[in-house]
Amino acid sequence: MNKLSALSYQLSAFKQKYQLKNVALAGIFASLLFVPLCFAQEVSFEATVDRTRVSLGQDIQLDLTFYGTQDVGTPYFPDIDGFGWQYLGPSRRVSIINGQVSSSVSHRYRLVARQAGTFQIPSFSIQYRGKTYSSDPIDVEVASGPVTQQPQTQRQAATPSQISGLEERVFMTMDVQKRKAYVNEVIPVNIKLYIHRLALRDIQYPEFDHEGFSVGEYGEPKQYQEVFNGMGYTVVEFNTEIFGLWAGDLKLGPAELKCDLLIRQRTSRPSWLDDDFFDSSIFDQYERYPLTLKAIELPVKILPLPQEGMPESFDGAIGDYKFYMKANPKEVKVGDPITVEMSVFGNGNYKTVNPPVFSSEDDFKIYDPEVKQNQGNKVFEQVIIPKNDKVDLVPEVKFSFFNPNKGKYEEVVRGPIPITVLPLEKGEGLKIFELDDEGEEQLRRKETLGRDIIYLKDSPGSLRKRGEVLCTNRLFILLQFIPLASIVLALMHQRRKEHLESDVRYARRLRAPGAARKNLRAVKRLLSTKETEKFFNAVFKTLQEYLGDKFHLPSAGITSAVIGELEDKKINPELLDKLSRCFANCDMARYAPSSITKEQMADAFRLLAEIIDGFERLKL
Repeated sequence: MNKLSALSYQLSAFKQKYQLKNVALAGIFASLLFVPLCFAQEVSFEATVDRTRVSLGQDIQLDLTFYGTQDVGTPYFPDIDGFGWQYLGPSRRVSIINGQVSSSVSHRYRLVARQAGTFQIPSFSIQYRGKTYSSDPIDVEVASGPVTQQPQTQRQAATPSQISGLEERVFMTMDVQKRKAYVNEVIPVNIKLYIHRLALRDIQYPEFDHEGFSVGEYGEPKQYQEVFNGMGYTVVEFNTEIFGLWAGDLKLGPAELKCDLLIRQRTSRPSWLDDDFFDSSIFDQYERYPLTLKAIELPVKILPLPQEGMPESFDGAIGDYKFYMKANPKEVKVGDPITVEMSVFGNGNYKTVNPPVFSSEDDFKIYDPEVKQNQGNKVFEQVIIPKNDKVDLVPEVKFSFFNPNKGKYEEVVRGPIPITVLPLEKGEGLKIFELDDEGEEQLRRKETLGRDIIYLKDSPGSLRKRGEVLCTNRLFILLQFIPLASIVLALMHQRRKEHLESDVRYARRLRAPGAARKNLRAVKRLLSTKETEKFFNAVFKTLQEYLGDKFHLPSAGITSAVIGELEDKKINPELLDKLSRCFANCDMARYAPSSITKEQMADAFRLLAEIIDGFERLKL
């Protein structure tokens, strides 16, 4: 049985049991198909229109959309000046962008322009789960004369060139926070990809010309919704940092991003599914078309560092920093190491921050520092060793940097730090070792071991009285009960085995939790792999075997139709809802395995464990 036949079979079973009409049947199918993907997401709300300029008598489609949930009821809709309105109904969607799945529900309205002029669709405020969500107002111009309408998206096969207004529905922008900066000053770069009701796959990281700049790595892309000129966009935002390598009038960009545009190719489907509800039906197939988006180049002026006021200790650090220094231990012998920790905190280009230099090095042996780069700070740990006992201070350190926010140099002085250096004992020589080939510091002292040490046995062990009789030993007496206990356990095991063989229902119910735990461990192991299809097959098999053993049913024939039989047993509806979602989740994974994320697999595993735990708590 192929996938399409399997779907038709399951839907026919629902129709036969509940005697639903075609439209209601389609609603149940869509609910089972999409609800499992509605994982916990951040809820947001917005109002959008399909156009902001129409002729008198023409209509506008207004969408009140909730992202991150699908259980928002029909909101209250007030009268709007200049327009008549009609409620078209809800539209539930699952969007897959760059491998991320998000759910939404849109309540759609048809607005008919009745007067010429400029009108405002007011802000909507909607209560949901104790929170208030508001949208922005939208200005709409109604012209008395004809206005060219944007053609609707075609349902039949299309190519990118046939999509109306493609350049307005998907485009990219690039911006920098500073158009004027100093050499080596960090400049944040922000690149945004705007998508309006299109499906994109394999979105690559943007590339741009950067002659004269050093470019950092991209951070994790951000994804959110944004309304621009009254139209709703999904925005994928890329962020990185650059800094100029030399002074001059430089150009950044143009930027280029490559991806695949998916265009739906209409295919045949069962006649009873011919309903607008299935506008994004699984019976549609998609063709991939390579798409390259570009953003214009940006001029950036890079200024040279000023020579005026440059301190002698300046070593190229650019940013706004704070500098601290500490030394430990503060009391040592000649030749013992002291660790000096110098920390730089703040905002700037840490690639330009080098280890500060001590003002005097005559009385110390100084080793190369160990550098630790963290987010927002850089730490230098430097080992110094006093050469004589006349040293009483760790020398001061000067750290200088150019602050681009103030346009001047700053110098921070730390130290000196008081220390106590004790002389070596008589006969004890000073030994300072250099770093070996492996870079490990060797600081060793000659140890003089004591002599005439005699080994003493501090514990004689356990004592036992000579001639002790074995029959009075407690352990010996306890061991005599082992054969008797073995006979009793063997008899109990035999009776239990006979009971299990004679009562199959009892045996299967007894076996159910143990087998489920074993299968859960196998499912959990598949979580760490990328084999989505195997994972959900294992989830489905676990449900089949567990429910079959629990309720004495043929495991191989168990599908989501078993939920109707379980309803007669007065099982908690919440538990049945979880079971329905889990079956539907497995069905969805069969048809779109590439769209399933690690988070969804983890959520499916959690749901499976909750179902088994819930049934085990029932007293059946």
